[in-house]
Amino acid sequence: MNFSKILFLKKHQTIIRRNVFSLLSKNGNHMFKRAASTENKNNQEQKKDVEENVYKANCPKGIRIPIMRYFYGLIFLMAFVPITQSLYETNKYYKEVSIRAKNGVIIATEKKSPNELIEENSIFKIQQISEHIGIVYAGMPGDFRVLLKRARKEAIRYSLQYGSEILVKELVKIIASIVQEFTQTGGVRPFGLSLLICGVDVYGYHLYQIDPSGCYFNWMATCVGKDYQNNMSFLEKRYNKDIEIEDAIHTAILTLKESYEGVLNEKNIEIGVAYDNKPFKILTQNEIKDYLIEIE
Repeated sequence: MNFSKILFLKKHQTIIRRNVFSLLSKNGNHMFKRAASTENKNNQEQKKDVEENVYKANCPKGIRIPIMRYFYGLIFLMAFVPITQSLYETNKYYKEVSIRAKNGVIIATEKKSPNELIEENSIFKIQQISEHIGIVYAGMPGDFRVLLKRARKEAIRYSLQYGSEILVKELVKIIASIVQEFTQTGGVRPFGLSLLICGVDVYGYHLYQIDPSGCYFNWMATCVGKDYQNNMSFLEKRYNKDIEIEDAIHTAILTLKESYEGVLNEKNIEIGVAYDNKPFKILTQNEIKDYLIEIE
């Protein structure tokens, strides 16, 4: 055998070896992929078996209900428990009364200190949102501060944008939307308070109530807070559509006094009024004292 034939055979042997190695590697990868796909199929079948067992355990009649494994929705998990708890918080504390009169609107509230060591002058229930709108709350003070700050921002924004005072109903709709969002958002709780918002605008005098669910109502006279059912019965007997602002203040004080534990004086009551198209005003202790003397 000559030298050229030897080179020819070696060259072909090298080519054959390369083809064999490539075939082996391809077959190996293919076998590995087949093994992986088989394992995935087995895992999927096991998951289906587990889900099927869960369906059978929860639905004995064969009704297939989708299972939501990771759902943090507040209302979905706890139904209406948060709203009920919020309503409980609003009825746990002081009483608030509001009356819309013929020539104005008033809000009145108890201001009883929860502890004798707390300064009475540091407790403020009635607050002013804008020049012609006031607000009072029944429930948790911390939640009220959050909503009060937002309400004032919205009133200022509206005034800067449109050059006029915000309408009472417009502000109420904004605050009610914020309260309602906290009833359906995961990771937060509903606001534990009810609000009474009163004021005057170009459309007249207004009185609104916002509850923890975000619903709002336009009232002629209403009560929130502790023992509100008896207070509402008292108001229904004394209210009439032609009531004047002075008589409305007297009626509000009598309503608070109806089931008050102790002596009601100018230090443990607050009154805010808006009448005769004047700005919303919180009465001083001397003014409240005069009204208390008048009803005795």
